[in-house]
Amino acid sequence: RLWRAVRRTSRPARPRGAVIRIDARTQRLERDGRVVGKRSLTFPGPDASAAVTVVVPCYNYGAYLQDAIDSVLRQTITAVEIIVVDDGSTDEGTRTCLDRLATDPRVRVIRQDNRGLPHARNRGIDAAHGEYVCCLDADDMLGPTYLEQAIAVLEADRSIGFAYAWVQRFGDDDEVWETHDFDPDEVLIGNFTSGAALFRRDDWISAGGYRGEMIGGFEDWEFWVRLASLGRRGRTIARPLHLHRIHGRTMTATAKAMGAELTGRMRRLNPQFYDDRRFRRRLRALRSSATAT
Repeated sequence: RLWRAVRRTSRPARPRGAVIRIDARTQRLERDGRVVGKRSLTFPGPDASAAVTVVVPCYNYGAYLQDAIDSVLRQTITAVEIIVVDDGSTDEGTRTCLDRLATDPRVRVIRQDNRGLPHARNRGIDAAHGEYVCCLDADDMLGPTYLEQAIAVLEADRSIGFAYAWVQRFGDDDEVWETHDFDPDEVLIGNFTSGAALFRRDDWISAGGYRGEMIGGFEDWEFWVRLASLGRRGRTIARPLHLHRIHGRTMTATAKAMGAELTGRMRRLNPQFYDDRRFRRRLRALRSSATAT
């Protein structure tokens, strides 16, 4: 029954009437459906020449952290800033790894008391200088062309607000998760967007960042809902460029066990998105108003 529902909601959209056009660099969709201008935010900042900031939150994952960092350093674009946020790690091996990374001029380490994943991501993004941001889990990795291809997607169509790839699982599993283009109806059933999606930092500001209320899981899923509510579309890259490590009981498994509670929070935090079908239809109708040069 669930699979039939997913198939129904994943069919191509057939918006009625005129197509809404939006340029994500200069416009956003208000909650009443109007397309309005947004404040101009220019990145990178004056003291760094980064196109992309990769934020890597870490809590006691020192055994995997260097692999994550190395995968970012192997990217085919070089204008990349790496920020590791230590979310109060207590594991001695992790703390040793973080101390070593803090001496690497290619990596910036920020330390904080343990506050949870949403706060750690926000802390890193707040300190970022890149126009684009990718949040990479400390036990995951990126394929070498991931950032280059994701940037190309966002530059080619300005109504795209977040881009992501298929996910290659490794470790205790070797399956490929074929992520979907973001669909406002399908997302009511499940999250089909990778947590390592690339997005614009100014959209993170407009959306209000990751919500602290989502500690426990689904913080990325809820964030994609809010980006979509601002008029941003999500686009997948049909290649397994996000490498997701499966090992024991992860945060993903914990979040699934709390699924009903977490999805209830998402609905309470985004009532218009969940309850207003007309609003979701407008989101499905969005198209780019400009072609990148």
